[in-house]
Amino acid sequence: AGQNSAKNAPSMSSTLPKQLVTTSEADKDPAADEVGGVQKLEAELGEVKKYNSKLSKQVENMKSKLDEAFEAAERFQNVQSKVVQLSERSRFEKELRARAEGGLRISNKKVEALSDHIEKLMLHLKHEATSKARAFEEKAKANRECELLRARNSAILKKNNGR
Repeated sequence: AGQNSAKNAPSMSSTLPKQLVTTSEADKDPAADEVGGVQKLEAELGEVKKYNSKLSKQVENMKSKLDEAFEAAERFQNVQSKVVQLSERSRFEKELRARAEGGLRISNKKVEALSDHIEKLMLHLKHEATSKARAFEEKAKANRECELLRARNSAILKKNNGR
């Protein structure tokens, strides 16, 4: 499986950056080619490994940044949903407060009307109590006058009967 992937992979010189690939026409000597070619391939392999390591670090760095971005996006969505919830709660509480204030105004009007009515009733009771007290005084006075007149009448009757 490893050899099949090596066959399908692009050549090393095509994946390297342009500055790493350094082949020239003078390097094609057949005698020096074998020894120099191995050293050259080893050097190229080292460069490719360094470059691969650098790319791996970049990939890991990008993955961590991507994870951070996803976490930030998730936090943003959470905050956004909380903002929506708070605005809904605020709207609901405003409606409740408006209803409560309307009910309070109505209740205050009723209390004021009842207070006025109670004041009128208290004034009426005061006048009735005064009238009743006057009526009792007048009744007592009338009873005394009546007794006095009866006593005079009986005295006059005795006087007349005695004559």
